[in-house]
Amino acid sequence: MGLDCSDGGGEINFKQELGTDFDTHVSNEDMPIFKKMKFIDKYSQYGYLSTKNIYFTKASSARKIKYNEVLHRNIVIPTTGENNQGYYRIYYWYDTDAYKFLTLNLGDGGGRLGTLEVVGDFKPVENNLLNVQYSSINGKAFFANAKEELYEFESIQPDMAIERNYIDIEHFIDIKEVIPTGDQARAIYEKGNYIIDGSAGVGKSTTAVQKIKILTHQQKIREEDIVILVKDIQTLEIFRNLLKSINVNNVNILNYYDFERKIAVGSNLPNYKILIQSQKRANEIYSFFMEFLQRYFPSSILVDSKEYIRKEKSLFELIQHDEKVLNVLYEVKNLWAYLKDEKYKLEKAKKDIVSQYDKLMEDKRYFLLNKQKNEKLRNYLLDNFALFREDKILDIIIDKLDFKIIQEYVFKSLEDTINKSKKRYIQNAISKIENDDTLNFANKSMLENFTIQCSQNQKKDIGKIEQKYNIKQIRENLENSLNNAKQILFSLQCLEKIPDINKMVLRYLNKLENNNKLTEYHTIIIDEAQDFTKESIELIRLYAKNLVLTGDELQSLNSFGLKKWTNLMSINSYKEDGRLKVFSLKYNFRQTYELASFTYNYRQLELGRAISDIQGEYYENQKNFNKPYMRRILNGEDFIKLVSEKVLYISSNFIQKFPLVIFYENSNICEYYKALFKTATITYGLDDMHQNQSVDVLLISCHEISGREFPVVIAPLLDNFNSNLVYLMITRARYDLTLILHDEVKKHKHIERLISENILGSK
Repeated sequence: MGLDCSDGGGEINFKQELGTDFDTHVSNEDMPIFKKMKFIDKYSQYGYLSTKNIYFTKASSARKIKYNEVLHRNIVIPTTGENNQGYYRIYYWYDTDAYKFLTLNLGDGGGRLGTLEVVGDFKPVENNLLNVQYSSINGKAFFANAKEELYEFESIQPDMAIERNYIDIEHFIDIKEVIPTGDQARAIYEKGNYIIDGSAGVGKSTTAVQKIKILTHQQKIREEDIVILVKDIQTLEIFRNLLKSINVNNVNILNYYDFERKIAVGSNLPNYKILIQSQKRANEIYSFFMEFLQRYFPSSILVDSKEYIRKEKSLFELIQHDEKVLNVLYEVKNLWAYLKDEKYKLEKAKKDIVSQYDKLMEDKRYFLLNKQKNEKLRNYLLDNFALFREDKILDIIIDKLDFKIIQEYVFKSLEDTINKSKKRYIQNAISKIENDDTLNFANKSMLENFTIQCSQNQKKDIGKIEQKYNIKQIRENLENSLNNAKQILFSLQCLEKIPDINKMVLRYLNKLENNNKLTEYHTIIIDEAQDFTKESIELIRLYAKNLVLTGDELQSLNSFGLKKWTNLMSINSYKEDGRLKVFSLKYNFRQTYELASFTYNYRQLELGRAISDIQGEYYENQKNFNKPYMRRILNGEDFIKLVSEKVLYISSNFIQKFPLVIFYENSNICEYYKALFKTATITYGLDDMHQNQSVDVLLISCHEISGREFPVVIAPLLDNFNSNLVYLMITRARYDLTLILHDEVKKHKHIERLISENILGSK
C-alpha cells in the first residue's frame, strides 16, 4: 500500500501523481520512464499554476534528430506530449539538454518552468511501474506496484512482485545504469580537477561510471583516453562489471602499480625518446644557468657596484660635513670626473644587466613556450615552489626552471641598487659638487690617499658582504646539488626505482619541454584516493587533462596516504573561485535505513558532530529491517551459535543461497574459525569473489574489504582496531550486521553511545 507522507497541507497527492505517471508510461511503451521531475510555476504569465513534467528514459528512441535552419546543424529534440497535468517532455537521460534538469534538487528553480516540487523514481516493466518512490518538499511516498495501487488488484503477477527482503546475490554489487540524483549529476558534469566525497554506499563509484557514460556517449571522448585507477584487484573487477553493464568496454582500469609501470615510467619508445630529450635539455639549462652565475653572481660588477654606491653615500657626507677634507680635496674637476667615470661604469652595468635580463626572458619564453597559452603550466611551478623546499635538490631544480634564484639573488638586488640607491646618492652627489662654487681643494695627494683608503675599505666591506651572503658556498652547494639532481633524475637505468616525487619532476620537465607531444589522458579517475600518497596523486595529475578523485577521508587506511583533501599538492588546481571543488554525496544507496542510521551516526561521532535522525530520508520499503547488533562472544560455543543463527536467517529470508560473510583480523583467528566450523559441520570457504557461493560461511580478511559489500556480515570489534577500520567494516553490510565483542564495550566509546541511543542493539 502506498504511503502519502505529505505534511504540508496536502498540496501533493501522491496517488494522483502515480496515476498521471502510469498513464504517461503506458502511452510511451517504447521509451519506458525511470524518473520524473515536476515543475510548478506559481507566478506564470497566465495567472494560474502552470505545471510541467520532465521524464527521463534510457531508451534512445526518445531522441529526435532535426535540422535547425537557424543554427545550420542537426539538433536533438525530446519527445513531447500532454497528460492530465499539462505538457511533458521525455529526455534520453544523457542527452546534453537533460543536464540542466538532472543537476537540480527539490526546491531549485527551473527557469521558466518554475520550481522543482516533485521527484519520482520508477522501475518500469511492461504496462506497469514498480518500486515507485516520490519525494516532494513536503514529504515522501512509496508504492510497490502501480497497477495494484491504482486498480486495487487482489493479486499481482509474480513477475511484478517487489520482494524487498530478497537479493539477487549474483548481481547485488552490479549497479546498473541509473539516472542520477541532483548531487550526482553536478558531480558527473563538472569539468577540470575535482573531488567526489562521501561515506560508503552513497554512489561515488556509480557517479564516476556515469561520468564515463557522459564522456564517451555525449562528448564523444574515446574510451581509450579514460583511465580508472584502483587500489586492488577486487575493486578492479567491480569497475569492470559496472562499465560492462553500460556497454563501455575499452576504458583503462589499472591499479597504481600498473599505471606506474606502463605509463608513468615511460617504458615505451615514445616516452623513452622524450626522456632523452628532457635529459639533454636539462643539461643545456644547467650549463646556461651556471655560466650566468659565474659571470654575474660573484663578480665585481655585482658586488663592487652595490658596495660602491653605499661608499658614495659616505663620501658625499664627508664632502658636505668634514672641513678638513674640504680643505685638502682641491681638484673638483678631478673628483667630478672620477664620479662620472663610476657613473658610467654603473650605467654600463645596468645596460648589461638589462640586456642579460631580456635574453633570459627570451629563453624563459622559449622554455615556457607561450606564457598566455601555458599559464596553467607556469602555475605548476609557481604553486609547488614552497612545497619543494622540503627537498633541497628539488627546491633548486624548480627554482632553476622558473629562474627564481636569478631573480632573487641577482635582479632584485641590482634593480633596487640601480633604480633607487644610484639615483638617490650618486646623481645627488654629482649635482651638489657641480653647483658648489665655494669649494677650495688644495692637496691632490690627500685626495688620492683618501680614495685609496676608500678602496681599501671597500674591499673589506666586499669581503664582509661575501661572508654574509656566503656567495662561494652558495655556488658550490648549487653546483653539487644540481649535479646530484641530474644523476638521480636522469639515470635511465634506475628509473623504475626512483621515488614518485622524482618521477614527478621528470614529468614537469617533460611537460615543460614537450608540451604538445606527451601522453595525456582526457580523464583519469582515482578510486579511494584518500589512500594514495600525495606524490602519487600529483604524478597522476600530470598525465590528465581532467582528474577526478573519489573517496572518503574517514576510510583512510594507508598510513602513508593522503588522508585529507587539504593535503593535496598543487591544491589550487582543484579550486574554483578560491574554494576546493568537493561534491559531497549524502544519500546511502547501499544499506537499509537501520544500517545506514548506524553507519551515518558512527561517522558523525567520529567527525565530532551531533547524532542525527535520518529516517525522513528513507522510503518505507527501505525500513523495518534488522537493527545492527553487538554480541558478546565468550567462547567458541557462543560463536558457533551466532553463526548458526545467521546461516538459518539467510536460508529463511532470501531467495538465493549465498554465504554469511565473516571478517577476521589475522591468520591465527582464521585458522581458529576453520577448526570450529569443522567440529560444527559448517561449510566454509576463503575469500573469492566468484566462487564459494554454495558454502555456509565465507571468511574474508578485514584488510581486504575496501570497495566491497555483502548482504549479511559478522565483524569483530577489537580494542586495537582504529576507528577508520571499524567504520570500513560496518559500511560493508547491506541488510544485516552483527559486531562481536570480546572485551569491554566502554573501550569503544562510539559504540557505547550508539547503544544508549538505541541505534545499535546489544545482546
